[in-house]
Amino acid sequence: MALGAAALALYLVAAPASAQEGLWRVVTSDDGLPETWTYDLAADSTGRVWTSHGVPVLGMYDGYAATRQLVGATGLRLSVGPDDQLWTTTRDGVLCSGVQRLDGDAWQRLELPTADRVPYPDVRLLAWARGRVLLLTPGAMFEADASTRRIERVSVPEGLGRLRQLHPARDGGVWVSGERGLAYLAPDRAWRLEALPAGTTRPSWVLDSPRGLLVVASRPEGDVVLRSSDGRWTHVSNPSREPIFAAWDGVDDALWIASRISRGFRLSVVRPNQPVHHLPRMHALSGLLYEVLPEEDGGFWLATSLGLVRHLPAVWRRIRQQRRLLLRVGPDLGVRTVRLR
Repeated sequence: MALGAAALALYLVAAPASAQEGLWRVVTSDDGLPETWTYDLAADSTGRVWTSHGVPVLGMYDGYAATRQLVGATGLRLSVGPDDQLWTTTRDGVLCSGVQRLDGDAWQRLELPTADRVPYPDVRLLAWARGRVLLLTPGAMFEADASTRRIERVSVPEGLGRLRQLHPARDGGVWVSGERGLAYLAPDRAWRLEALPAGTTRPSWVLDSPRGLLVVASRPEGDVVLRSSDGRWTHVSNPSREPIFAAWDGVDDALWIASRISRGFRLSVVRPNQPVHHLPRMHALSGLLYEVLPEEDGGFWLATSLGLVRHLPAVWRRIRQQRRLLLRVGPDLGVRTVRLR
């Protein structure tokens, strides 16, 4: 269709980011999970997410539908290894009794000695190598080997204090945090103590990301988020005095922070030279938070009391500076761009 002599003007304005910072979905029992309340989660290399619940059945969500796997107890810790094998903790009443690995449709159980069993909420699990998983209690660390069907104690460096968390490292090693410090276990089983900034204790969350090591720890003024790059620590953010559960990198230089608040949790987004954005308390963020699983593409999963929450970054991405453009289309169909102030 021919255009008249008058130019056709199109005025384009870069829209601000959504207040919700992307796309959200909540997966519940209505979608096939054994129960809406989701205690823990773990993902394999194909993107399938395993979930633990308050009933003795695990869920497995593939992005479209959920299937179920019978298990011997409720509220179990989960971890998927580099071989895509699923491991869980096991329970004997209120005590952690050991670990088990899903082998086909059957569970291979490995039991802790009775003297090493501790109250269940205090244990952590990390499948860190093919056929091997680490189990952390406040006073000790153990490794279970599926090939030998044995659980053995692993020596831990002195000075960490009460052991708190296990965190995977990008090179296949493991970060171990304690009340008084942080240590790294290399794939060759060599230990290295990581010195935190002065006055910093109780590292509770460690994420080994492409942009450096992110650590949530405590200082006298409250919880802080620190980043280590090239051996130097920098203070990233402390948007409030609320206890910080986790922190992870998003798209467009965003740092996501999950904080514990009265009767729930809050997600905040911090970007350089911009005010902190506290997300509104929509349904996906209205429950209790139990676990966070970040992904390197900026998406993440949350295990909450209201279900398995999925977040994906918006398809249309944030433009760093709003620009107004005028496109003038002439009679010869030539297009000229004019930037407006």
